[in-house]
Amino acid sequence: MLDYRLLEALAVVVKEQGFEKAARVLHVSQPAVSQRIKLLEENMGQALLIRGNPVSPTLAGQKLLCHYEQVRLLEEETIKGITPDLSEGPAKISLGVHADSLATWLLEALAPIANTQRVLFDLVMDDQEQTHVLLKRGEVVACIGTHETPIQGGRSDFLGVMRYILVATPDFAQRWFPHGVTKTALRVAPAVIFNNKDELHSRFLEKFFDLGPGDFPFHVMPSSEAFVEAAHRGMAYTLVPELQVKKQLADGTLIQIASPYCLELRLYWLTWGLQVQIVQNISQEILRYAHQILPQE
Repeated sequence: MLDYRLLEALAVVVKEQGFEKAARVLHVSQPAVSQRIKLLEENMGQALLIRGNPVSPTLAGQKLLCHYEQVRLLEEETIKGITPDLSEGPAKISLGVHADSLATWLLEALAPIANTQRVLFDLVMDDQEQTHVLLKRGEVVACIGTHETPIQGGRSDFLGVMRYILVATPDFAQRWFPHGVTKTALRVAPAVIFNNKDELHSRFLEKFFDLGPGDFPFHVMPSSEAFVEAAHRGMAYTLVPELQVKKQLADGTLIQIASPYCLELRLYWLTWGLQVQIVQNISQEILRYAHQILPQE
């Protein structure tokens, strides 16, 4: 039989990225947390944590974390169904998300759930090509990303296409691209990338202009909203979701450059196969809204 007190320690160490922080969350000493992890590993007969920076679960640890999270949610759902007054509070649901969906449509999709059910969302941010790793490691119960293949025993649903275009102010375009968007001009015009994981801009320039990752200058701004603001203030041209700048394109404060080129990302909703009711409700709302707002071709 699994000791869920020990599993909880494993889950908190991974979530908090360290034994000291986990000890504060669990209200025990750091040696007590270490002892729980050690005992769990002895019970399982193998290492469950890679004690590096950051701390990460082994493959066996990932499986245990997925199991623990499923059991935790099932337990909450069962208690609420039998004795609502004994419920400890709102269900806590962790979702893996990427910045652009969060900045454009995700909150509108989640709002009906948050406004009608007792739920608190923990949105864990990562690159759209890496969010599935959070699900695989048991850190989230579902995720949005570009990875189509479901995790073992899980499912994958197509959300829609997110179209990325290059935009800038008319003045910026006139200053940096007086003869149009060319390979030569792109070598000197300032761009914006999200962080060192962000390959979208490089992919766009490589696909349409044969420029490599080191062939263009860029600001680093880890915020989707800052991308639009930087473009609006004439600091850079940016690659952003078309959905995010519809208003600015309509009023002319930003214009699309390098038209008709666009980069299309197919987004998927990945979940475990076994879903408690609240996660089913979230999945239904996410899919319903995404299919309305995102192109489906």
